[in-house]
Amino acid sequence: MSFQLLKYYQDVLGINFLPQHLLNEPEPIEAPSISSFWREDLRSGLVDLQSVHCDLLFVSVISSSEEESLFQDPSWGLFEKMKNAMGLQQIQIKTLEHVGSENSLFQDLLKVKTKVVVLFKNSLERRGFQNCPEFKFLETYSPQILLQNSSLKKEVWDDLQQVMKIFKN
Repeated sequence: MSFQLLKYYQDVLGINFLPQHLLNEPEPIEAPSISSFWREDLRSGLVDLQSVHCDLLFVSVISSSEEESLFQDPSWGLFEKMKNAMGLQQIQIKTLEHVGSENSLFQDLLKVKTKVVVLFKNSLERRGFQNCPEFKFLETYSPQILLQNSSLKKEVWDDLQQVMKIFKN
């Protein structure tokens, strides 16, 4: 306990005796480490995935908060153009960003109620549609990667057209 706080107890509150356990400095509490988290934009807090209900979920995966976010321009501008070009105004669409370790990514996605997940990764990995009993799952290049390598836009547009077919049927 600091001298100033002890002086306050004595002079202001009139307490001249404090039990020993109150005089000892408290043990520091370490904040739990979070290996990954989900957010809806750069201003909001963490997202409870069990409350996410939509027809189409776009997920951007970045390894840390320092990496360029989908929610920042120019990535956001390109993403909005891609989404609008799909012409899917009649369905409910959500966009989330997964920041951190990918270890729990797929397990986390199982908490979401959706028909299709489009996963944008900031790497040159593109796996196309994956089999998943809970929802259709497409892994493709992120808008951030497309801004660096515009020759990949055709592949992503082909992927997005497959998503469009799901909702147009």
